[in-house]
Amino acid sequence: MSSPDVTARTAVDFTGKFSQNGRVSSVQIGVGALRIPRGVASHVLLPDPPQVVLPVGGRGTRLKPYTDASPKCLVPVHGKPFLEYVIENLVRQGVRDIVLCTGYRADDVWDAIGDGARWGIRIQHSREPEPLGAIGAVRHALGLLDEAFLLSYGDAYLTLPLLTLAGRCARTDRPAVMSVFRQELGRAGNNRGNTAIYGGLVTGYRKNSGLAEYRWLDYGILALERQLLAGSAARDEDDFYAALAASGRLAALECGADHRPYEVGTHAGYRDFAAFARTGHAAAPEGST
Repeated sequence: MSSPDVTARTAVDFTGKFSQNGRVSSVQIGVGALRIPRGVASHVLLPDPPQVVLPVGGRGTRLKPYTDASPKCLVPVHGKPFLEYVIENLVRQGVRDIVLCTGYRADDVWDAIGDGARWGIRIQHSREPEPLGAIGAVRHALGLLDEAFLLSYGDAYLTLPLLTLAGRCARTDRPAVMSVFRQELGRAGNNRGNTAIYGGLVTGYRKNSGLAEYRWLDYGILALERQLLAGSAARDEDDFYAALAASGRLAALECGADHRPYEVGTHAGYRDFAAFARTGHAAAPEGST
């Protein structure tokens, strides 16, 4: 079966609250989970509940031979596609609207995941006509995106409660917020920082920079206003995040050591997540509702 094309939709109205299963609930802030660095004032307004956008078009060349027969997001972990773990983690936290930005083997993603009906949510697929880069693929889906949304990645499983992040984001005056964590807490196989922070803002972004001031790593999830994508021609994260940082529009939120991220972009990361999933701890993050 072929995946559907992008169709336009209007953004939802903001309420500044969060609800699950039709009930309005309060945002639960996990003590010590996040802290707002000094210098960030108190407004990225997210939908109710937040929409999550996941670029999933990667080939996963570093993950061969696991990706010889599937796109990276669908590599099997204990017999289940990795992306199912990601989606189930989001659903447990109340997410009801996911956009998958597909590319390589997009039909496989559609066949494996579908429209979200089996989870009782909506999953929309935006298929890039050619490789556009992660940010280019998200821009291609512009007609599906809410005015503000959470951007994560289809090869990342995050243990940070999303409602905690959303609640913190509601109290910043920047149009974009990047979650970060200390370099020494880095993912398996990735201990080089890519983010510089000063005064509560991301002041620089460069993968594998090797520079002393790049002491943080991006955690793998951002809150973002849609208009920032519309006004940018960047194709990849380096250019897009670096431009936001240079213009002072990207706030930083630091995650604690108790909410480490997992990923399957490398063999080391795959082994880490497989061990995590085997213990039965791949469940709703502490503090989620």
